[in-house]
Amino acid sequence: MIVRQILSSKIVWKLVLILIPLTVFPILSLGWLLAQTGQTAVRKAVLRDYQEIATRAAQEIELLVRSPQEILSATAAMVGVTHTDLWKQETAVVQLRLNARIFEQLYFIDTDGRIKASGNLDYETPDSTIMIAFRWVMASPDTAFYRSDVYLLNGKIPAMTMAVPVKQLGRTIGVLATQVNLRGMWTLVDRINIGQQGSLYITSKDGVVIAHRDKKPVLTRANWKMLAPVEHVLAGQKGSLDYTDPRGQTVLSAYAPIPSLGWGTIVEQPEAEAYATIGTMTQQSIWLVVVSVVLALVIGILTARSTVKPVLRLVEGTRRISQGDLTYRIDIQRQDEIGQLATSFNEMAGSLKASYDGLEQTVAERTAQLQHALEEVERLNQLKSDFVSEVAHELRTPLTTIKGYTDTLVRLSQTLSEERKFQCYETISDEIARLSRLINDLLDLSRIEAGKVALRKEPLDLVVVARQTLAAAQARAVEKRIRFELHAPDGLPDVLADSDAIRRVFDNLIDNAIKYTPPGGTVSVSIVPKGDRVGVNVADTGIGIAEKDIGRIFDRFFRVKMTGGRVSGTGLGLPIVKSIVEEHGGAVSASSVVGQGSVLSFTLPAVTGKETTYDTQEAYSRY
Repeated sequence: MIVRQILSSKIVWKLVLILIPLTVFPILSLGWLLAQTGQTAVRKAVLRDYQEIATRAAQEIELLVRSPQEILSATAAMVGVTHTDLWKQETAVVQLRLNARIFEQLYFIDTDGRIKASGNLDYETPDSTIMIAFRWVMASPDTAFYRSDVYLLNGKIPAMTMAVPVKQLGRTIGVLATQVNLRGMWTLVDRINIGQQGSLYITSKDGVVIAHRDKKPVLTRANWKMLAPVEHVLAGQKGSLDYTDPRGQTVLSAYAPIPSLGWGTIVEQPEAEAYATIGTMTQQSIWLVVVSVVLALVIGILTARSTVKPVLRLVEGTRRISQGDLTYRIDIQRQDEIGQLATSFNEMAGSLKASYDGLEQTVAERTAQLQHALEEVERLNQLKSDFVSEVAHELRTPLTTIKGYTDTLVRLSQTLSEERKFQCYETISDEIARLSRLINDLLDLSRIEAGKVALRKEPLDLVVVARQTLAAAQARAVEKRIRFELHAPDGLPDVLADSDAIRRVFDNLIDNAIKYTPPGGTVSVSIVPKGDRVGVNVADTGIGIAEKDIGRIFDRFFRVKMTGGRVSGTGLGLPIVKSIVEEHGGAVSASSVVGQGSVLSFTLPAVTGKETTYDTQEAYSRY
């Protein structure tokens, strides 16, 4: 069976036909030709491989520098948006410092040079490079980004100072500056192995060596600008060459520029080491030609001649596949066993690529899903923690008051006067009522936010609801000598809303206005059309809200402080207003001037499908 397979092999018959006419001279000639061809092929292959290494290294270095630059710009935009909230600015800077360990020093400095936020745990004052970057950006505020040359941080770590202007509505309000740890650049250079004497190194735009497997030229800041490959790469060229280095040895070199940085990556290896394999092969060939018999030489050389080219392609294909290039295919147009092997190889590579692409996509999708789920869990945990803390604080206050007065009645009931006892009972009753209101508001708010409140939406006239609410609050207004006003044009469209829920919104807003308006003031309600919506403004002539508090009035338990005491309430009225309005597809807002009053506003979608006209003549109603 084996003999039959050998005799039927096309390669065997080719060898037999070739062996007959050959002599020793063709064998020697073939050996010399193979050595020359092999050296040329190896040189091309080596330079091609080096070119790929240099290009890939340039891409990785560019990404290594661009990534912190993009992160810093995004954080600067976030800081600019939160320019009125120092705590949020500090949080953004600290989170960036903690989440991205490549940032060493990190500061947000205002236009006067004062540090507004710092993400550093180990540094009390900025490094001089930070202040240089700050002054450079302030001198050119329209420049998108500042990036320094590479230097050694603490004399042993490669670093770069980056800075970006922080803008708010087109106006520069400060600078976000940092020191970026570029240790990854050294790690990249160290992990690429170019034989025993070869190396990959990186130069700055001035020719200074900033990364090398041998750290001596890096630490001494050696300048190799005069070397041929460095000169070419700093001129923006990409290619390969062989040249004689300062030590007098011939070196094979490939280089690739990093245009965005002005740097260059250079791969080098002594020619002797690169051709060491060819030298060994040549010596073995000569030894075989001299020592072996003519027949052995003929068989060996002819077999190599017949198979070297496809075998080399197969070796190259195997190497490329092992390096991750699953698109590589072997082009061998043969009908023998080698041709079948090449076809099987191409089919295998195609199957591997299909499997890899599917796996890569699946991993990316699963990773994104897990990351999103993790972020959502963290957000919910933080919300739960904050809510529990706020509720515990608000419940503790009335319970503490009730317990104090109850203990007083128990211990001193025999000595207290009837008037004092009545005051104690009245206080306990007020605190119980306050506790009851707080619990009811908490339950209402939780049901609204959980979507458990069934809204019966129907066309609703907001003017009617406003009149009813003002009428119900008339007694409290008379008691404080507060005047009500209602302003609404004719022909206002209805809104699609739940009447009870919207009545709750008006009740809370008007009650809030009465609380913060001194005797003799005015509370006015204005209802106006706003395109496809209807807007409601509840204005008062009260104490107003400070600018630092205006963004918090719709937070749970937040209450504006008044001179002379604390306003009664649970601090949940406005959060309930916000939740109800948003459940109806509307939005809430607030504006205020301290000492002059506040305006709380909300909008609701108007009923569509009917013609509506507006009368610009305002109608006034007073209660």
